[in-house]
This record gives sequence, C-alpha cells and structure tokens, in this order.
Amino acid sequence: MSRLSQEEIEKIAKEKNLIILNPESYVSLSSDLEFKCLKCKKMFISNMDTVRSPRFMCPECEKQRAVYRNSPPPKEKDVFRIIGFDQATVSFGISVFDNGQLVYFAVERFNGATENRLASIATFIEKICREWRPDLVELEDIQLQHNNAGYITFKTLAELLGVVKMTLSRENIPHDVVLNKVWQSMFMIGGSNRITQKMNVIKKVKELFDIDVSDDIADAVLIGNYAVHKKMTYRKAF
Repeated sequence: MSRLSQEEIEKIAKEKNLIILNPESYVSLSSDLEFKCLKCKKMFISNMDTVRSPRFMCPECEKQRAVYRNSPPPKEKDVFRIIGFDQATVSFGISVFDNGQLVYFAVERFNGATENRLASIATFIEKICREWRPDLVELEDIQLQHNNAGYITFKTLAELLGVVKMTLSRENIPHDVVLNKVWQSMFMIGGSNRITQKMNVIKKVKELFDIDVSDDIADAVLIGNYAVHKKMTYRKAF
C-alpha cells in the first residue's frame, strides 16, 4: 500500500471539506486519523484509504442526509424544533429543524378560491401545531410593491399572514417574521432580479444541505435556517 505525502493527504481532506486534527499520526493509508467536518462541525476517526474513496462522505453528514423524511419525525423531549414557512396561498413551503438539523422539508399545495385556500391553510397549520409541536415558527414578512399588481398581491399576502399568525397564536406557538432581504442577506443571496435570486437560493440550499429542491422549498429551508442561527435564544424564553 503506497504512502501519500503530507501535502497529498491535506489536499484530499480539503476536497472532502475536512481537516485532519492529528496529521502527525499519519504513517500509512491505514493509519487512524481524527477528522473534523467543516460542514457539520463533527469529529470522527477514519483513515486516508477510506476517506480518499470517491464515495466517501462524513459519517454525520451521511446520517443527517438519511433522516430527511417524507413525514414529520417524532418530537423528542430534548428537541428544540424550529419550523420555517415560505407561506403562499397556492404553494406553501415548509422546513423543520430539530436542534439545528434539517430533518424535513416539503411543499403543500392549495386549490380553489382564495377564501377556500385560506381556510384550508388554517386547518393545515392547526394540524402542524398539534402533531409537530414546534417551539418556534419563522415566517416571511410581506412587502408592498408600488404597482397595480403589487397592491393586489400585497392584499392577498396580508390576509394570508393574518390567518397564519392568528392560527399560531390560537395554538400558543411562538412565532416571528423576517423580511426577505434580511434572511437573504445572512446567506449572501444576490441577483439583479427575482428569478436570479430564486436560483441563487436553490444553489445555496444545495451547498448547505446537498439536496435538490424547488424554489418554494428552498426559501422555506433558508428561512428556517435563519431562525436556527438567529433565534435559538427562544429556547431560554420558552
């Protein structure tokens, strides 16, 4: 079994988004080394023969990838659960973070007249509150665009935000709102127009979580992740 140079093993680790904590222990490809993943910040022990494999992934990242669900995970007693909503009256994005880890994401779709969709959304949120028991829900705030179409859209989104906040309040779920430009700023989302911004949000979610999602889900994931970074103090308050 050939021996790689120090520069070679450090290059391989960097390509895998890892750092070697005890490079002095490296003798051969089978030497046990301590690695730290720069993505999930977890440490693990492996060897260069394993790590250099094209299929290798940090064990913790691989584990987290495996827990993405098609249904809500059960709420354990030591879990602080944050839900991110990208609310809209037709395509309603949702993400769930347990103790800062993304465990669920989906988009719920609603049909029919606006009044019927709003009623269905209220029922949907009641179900989420009672079955998922979130400790905090983060919503996207609304902004007025100064044109005829903008006024109509703003009115509908205002009605929706009111329904969502009222339902969360009735279920005694703490919630907060964040402007689009605020959470996008945290993740350095740029773009000269709405389409470019949405594509950059999708790319950022891919970068952070290695998942391929629609723009509705991508927004919800970053809104939830914004809350993870900025709102975990709610653990103490609630």
